Amino acid sequence: MNEIVLAAQERKTTGVGGFTNNMRAEGSIPAVVYGEKKPPMHISVPEKEMLKIIKTAKNNIIKLKYSKDGENVLIKAVQRHVVTEKLLHIDFQRISLSKEIEVEVHIKLFGEAQGVKLQGGLLQHGLRSVTVACLPTNIPKEILVDVAPLKLGDAVRVKDIKIEKAKILDDVEQVIVNIAIPREEAEPETDEAGAEPEVAEKGKKEEGDKVEDVKKDKTDDGKKK
Repeated sequence: MNEIVLAAQERKTTGVGGFTNNMRAEGSIPAVVYGEKKPPMHISVPEKEMLKIIKTAKNNIIKLKYSKDGENVLIKAVQRHVVTEKLLHIDFQRISLSKEIEVEVHIKLFGEAQGVKLQGGLLQHGLRSVTVACLPTNIPKEILVDVAPLKLGDAVRVKDIKIEKAKILDDVEQVIVNIAIPREEAEPETDEAGAEPEVAEKGKKEEGDKVEDVKKDKTDDGKKK
């Protein structure tokens, strides 16, 4: 995995709306760095570079350069505006290159399943990411799953995925993708006389009503007698 170097500026003022708004107007995003038993560090990072990293290399190790040596971090959380989706704040987590960490990795499907192309099945994408434990230098960019060999009724589960130098922590029986059998609308059945089931059922109910009425009349007659 390639290391990304990102220039950052330490900021002394925090929690002031006007200050952070001016910062965003100038193309910078407020952020915080925490972890590794060190006090949090409040910084700002360039918005343009952050957008590129989030889009193409979210799980890459980032070398933040806001001091002489800088720090190795991963993106932990991204806050966006609910309407405009503009970046509002970034959380960075300090990491040690010699310690395992847990990180979420996206699952990407590729290929055209035989069960869809030739058998008319439906591809259902279940689990879209998994949590893995590994050294920061071994974090997969994404997990690729080839669906081309899948036939009707086949499925790929977590236990079918193998990642070098990383361990998947999710339930091994969780379904990542499967080819489902499509539901076919059953044709209405008819009786020998050609009547549809609904009509026949209605007739039975009417007969039941008549029987109930007859019983009632007999009871009444018995009382009269």
